[in-house]
Amino acid sequence: MDSGVYRRQHSGSGGDTPASRSCIPCRHRDPEAEIERLRNVARRYGVADSAKLLSVRDLAKAVGHEEDYRALFKLYSKLVHPSSYLLNRSADEAHGVAIRQILVLKLQLYAYDLLERIRQSLKIPDEALGNQETGTETK
Repeated sequence: MDSGVYRRQHSGSGGDTPASRSCIPCRHRDPEAEIERLRNVARRYGVADSAKLLSVRDLAKAVGHEEDYRALFKLYSKLVHPSSYLLNRSADEAHGVAIRQILVLKLQLYAYDLLERIRQSLKIPDEALGNQETGTETK
């Protein structure tokens, strides 16, 4: 968000407004109050409040990506967290072409999977997407 937008939302209103409370850059909120606000939103929409977070393995299994988890989680973890993998290799080795190709390919597959899940959730018929081979609408 541009700082001009941030200033406009926080100036001239005389204090705490719904716009200022929902503004993303507002990092000055009390963390406990924010947790309670999110719990209220979850209750309003019928989302269960669970004290136990699912593990990454359980999340992958829940969305049908357990095979990806087993194959790639260690690689993702090594790239995200400082590890001997990154510290003991040159930048070319640690961020080489093969690693980039794996990441780009998986990004494309995950994006397609997400779009398909959204399509199914919104019950968008296949016909609305058009002909995938030619890129034209079906009639």
